[in-house]
Amino acid sequence: MKDTDCVRVEGTGLSIEDVVRVCRKGARAELSDAAGVRARMRASRDMVSDAVEQQEPIYGVTTGFGGMAHVPIPREEAAALQTNMLWYHKTGSGRLLALDDVRAAMLLRANSLAQGISGIRVELVERLLDFLNRGVTPHVPEHGSIGASGDLVPLAYIAGSITGLDDAFHVDHEGETIGARTLGARLGIEPMALEPKEGLALMNGTSVMTGVAATVVHDAERLLAVAMHAHALFIQALRGTNQSFHPFIHRHKPHRGQRWAANHMFDLLSGSQLSLDQVHGRHLYREGELIQDRYSLRCLPQFLGPIVDGLACIRAQVEVEINSVTDNPLIDADNHAAYNGGNFLGQYIGVAMDQLRYYLGLLAKHLDVQIAQLVAPEFSKGLPASLIGNTERSVNMGLKGLQLSANSLMPLLGYYGNTLADRFPTHAEQFNQNINSQGLGSANLARRSIELLQQYLAMCLVFAVQAVDLRTKLVAGNYDASASLSLATLATYRAVRELTDNPARPERAFLFNDDERVLDADIRRITEDLAHGELLASAVSDTLASLRDIDRARAVTPTPTPTPTPTPTPTATPAPSTVNVAESLERGARDYPERVAVLFEGATLSYGELDRRVNRLANTLRELGVGRGDRVALLLPNTPDFVIAYLGIQKRGAIAVSVSPALKPAELEFLLGDCTAKAILSTSALLAQVPELDSLEHRLAVDADEGLPRLLAAASDAARAEPMAWDDPCAIVYSSGTTGVPKGATLSHGNVISNTRAKRRYLDIRPDDRLLLFMPLFHCFGQNAVMNASLYAGATLVLMRRFEPRRVLSTIAEAGVTMFFGIPTTFAVLLDRLESLGSIRYCFSAAATLPVELERRWRERFSIPLHQGYGLTETSPFASYNHNERYKLGSIGTPIEGTEMKIVDVETGADLSAGETGEILIRGENVMLGYWRRPDETRAMIDADGWLHSGDAGRMDLDGYFYLVDRLKDMINVGGLKVYPAEVEGVLHQHPAVAEIAVFGVEDAFLGEQVHAHVVLAEGADVGVAELQRFCRERIANFKVPTVMHLVDELPKGRTGKVLKRLLRKRG
Repeated sequence: MKDTDCVRVEGTGLSIEDVVRVCRKGARAELSDAAGVRARMRASRDMVSDAVEQQEPIYGVTTGFGGMAHVPIPREEAAALQTNMLWYHKTGSGRLLALDDVRAAMLLRANSLAQGISGIRVELVERLLDFLNRGVTPHVPEHGSIGASGDLVPLAYIAGSITGLDDAFHVDHEGETIGARTLGARLGIEPMALEPKEGLALMNGTSVMTGVAATVVHDAERLLAVAMHAHALFIQALRGTNQSFHPFIHRHKPHRGQRWAANHMFDLLSGSQLSLDQVHGRHLYREGELIQDRYSLRCLPQFLGPIVDGLACIRAQVEVEINSVTDNPLIDADNHAAYNGGNFLGQYIGVAMDQLRYYLGLLAKHLDVQIAQLVAPEFSKGLPASLIGNTERSVNMGLKGLQLSANSLMPLLGYYGNTLADRFPTHAEQFNQNINSQGLGSANLARRSIELLQQYLAMCLVFAVQAVDLRTKLVAGNYDASASLSLATLATYRAVRELTDNPARPERAFLFNDDERVLDADIRRITEDLAHGELLASAVSDTLASLRDIDRARAVTPTPTPTPTPTPTPTATPAPSTVNVAESLERGARDYPERVAVLFEGATLSYGELDRRVNRLANTLRELGVGRGDRVALLLPNTPDFVIAYLGIQKRGAIAVSVSPALKPAELEFLLGDCTAKAILSTSALLAQVPELDSLEHRLAVDADEGLPRLLAAASDAARAEPMAWDDPCAIVYSSGTTGVPKGATLSHGNVISNTRAKRRYLDIRPDDRLLLFMPLFHCFGQNAVMNASLYAGATLVLMRRFEPRRVLSTIAEAGVTMFFGIPTTFAVLLDRLESLGSIRYCFSAAATLPVELERRWRERFSIPLHQGYGLTETSPFASYNHNERYKLGSIGTPIEGTEMKIVDVETGADLSAGETGEILIRGENVMLGYWRRPDETRAMIDADGWLHSGDAGRMDLDGYFYLVDRLKDMINVGGLKVYPAEVEGVLHQHPAVAEIAVFGVEDAFLGEQVHAHVVLAEGADVGVAELQRFCRERIANFKVPTVMHLVDELPKGRTGKVLKRLLRKRG
């Protein structure tokens, strides 16, 4: 019940995040205008007024309270009863509750009353929200509530303040403490006299304990996310393995929290050069060391799992309480009934907060065990005692004192884990409230646990940063862990460095000499950020989002079945009856005709002018006899002529056949004959290469005065797109032919429209964006994922003929490019040439597997992800996307809307479980109609159930994120063992001397195949083959290490930039 800057209060739908937005971030809270909210409130209020008038017996309205409920209250004293209860409950003691906790209580009280069954005036609820929005917060003592009849004592302070009862009720306003009545006069807020039932409605509820609990849960989840990152840093410092987090293990003990912890820790360690990558199930054994990690590392998912599950359960219970009516009696105006009950008992909150404190104690105990290993050389695998930085200085004692301070906090956190809810007094209030929840006391203790854990985690992070620095020194020869850590934990490492004003340096660890830093000051800064800042929260944001999404994530679905169903995706938009790809241009010409559609070498084409030129071409094709379904070939470079020609063909209802300008006459003869093209649009020079064909009736040169330009000049610039069916073909895109005869993937209007719609949505392409396109327009990616997506979004396409690094850099600056699309080699080249991204806000890599190391380096350098998706020409091409909101390093993401994906065994076709490698299958509205006039090849590609067999090897994690392993045809069989070239390439990319790498298989008489590699070294690098092979052996199994490696000047590449491994195999 919220919009961008306002939380709507209507009794339901509030989340913990809504509460935090109002109580801590200043969002407005307003009573909803939704139908029925105010009407229900007025109806219950009218019923109470009638009951008083008729002297009907209603508890707390015409009777006394609690153990004095037998005392009748005459009509003329009914209002005084309500005011009097504020005075006799003004008995609180102790410290004041935090202002944000009081603000949370005010919001929740208003939300409870907004359900309209409490008999209170609308104006009083609006007064509560008005105080919130004006920043007027009552002073409320922390002690006084036993959580039986709600939070009577603390809520009396809120009720007395908002009604302006007396200056004895103090409030905070802009940092000033002032009497409520005096402030009301200053602000022009009139006092409000309570009417029958209203004091009871305001005070009789669980809103204060629940408000505290809401902020406590919010903070606890953040601290659990930070603890996960601390553990990930500890594991890297201790040279732990990722094997303990393999999905195979946790699939066979499928507690949801355990599976989440394992899956997320696996992701947190991805790409680390400090921890051991043993996900293949083999072990790197060194003499004198344990073959497996100690329990605190190895059993981390099993230990943390119950805490994760417990927090998820507590969150759910608190959010139910947030949206509950918790006073008594409850007024059913429809049936003229007043029901006496016990919704005010805060047992759910009391027990939940007891449990939360227990979980926080467990969390601290686990971290303490990890620290104990780090500081002891017997267990730390070579780290100095107490993590001394400079061991050459004999007086240094490292973090010995810090461990003592941490040891003083951990037992307190365990102590606070003792229960309170079971220690209630049985005699409270004349034995009337003879069971009570102690909910507010339990929540206040939880707040104290949060404060202690914030301090404790600050100390843990100092240990973690010092430890990874020292481990990096042993592994890489310097103290700067930035290049050695996993990308997911790098942000946490940097956040600690920034908070302590202690940047990473190769020559010194975080604490080098003991007297160089004031550690308690560092702890205070980190603690302050954990409590109120955003730096560490930003660093762990992906973990926190995943944790809060656990109830919806695949990782938390407990099931004994090891085989997952295909990943579900959002439902696609229903297909309209008629469509046309060119309608996005028509919409632009109608709605924003002056906006720039295409920018090319300094010249612009507005949407209006582009549409007029496209219309002339469509009308020219009609005059030439080109009709619906006729094939028209496009043999054009990356110029506006291609855009005009393509869209003109679409408007006419014909089929655009895009052809590479690099093809030779024989290749052109095959393609044009295969599709029986009726016309071809090209340049004069390229048309000279096109052979004569019987079907080819029209050869139109876009640059010849007597050719197409003359025809266009005579044509009308008015036309409407031909209405086409969703499944009518609109384009044929031929494969490169690297695996045999080229095949024409036939895409429908529906394929292209659904794909460009998804591209715009997932990439958040905006009308003011400028998309740079130098990838070839004849290729499906440039054609649909960039050109058509740009037009669909009403953005500007910045078109370039080809990729030329210098010209690309100048175009980015001159054109104000905001979205950049390329292939991995593009980004590898630019990484060393770009000083900053300038206007670019988004980068996307396509067409080939993106090496994790390149992705990591890009994010380190420019602080934004290098996004990637996945797809094929046969899927139009977009099939999956690595999301902005929950980005995972190395992943190709989850399926886009209207699409399903799954992993199957290559040989049996059986669905595989998370973590297992097999073939990626795709089904959905993005899948092509088929191969042009090739039914057998179509059936081989798309099975009877509609699943397209991609030919790519991949795996899926427990969150439903997919990872591309390699092309199945590129897999190398070494004596029966599978080697995926992309894995080996990923390892070699980590070596600083390597610029480009291609790994491939070569036939071997004994083993079947051998692993070969061609390596292009970085400029100025001087490294030999033996060193690169040694580098590989330290990181992957021996059978995967290239037995033959050549250092070369360049790798052979095709028109789209892909490495042509078939040529390398021929060379051997």
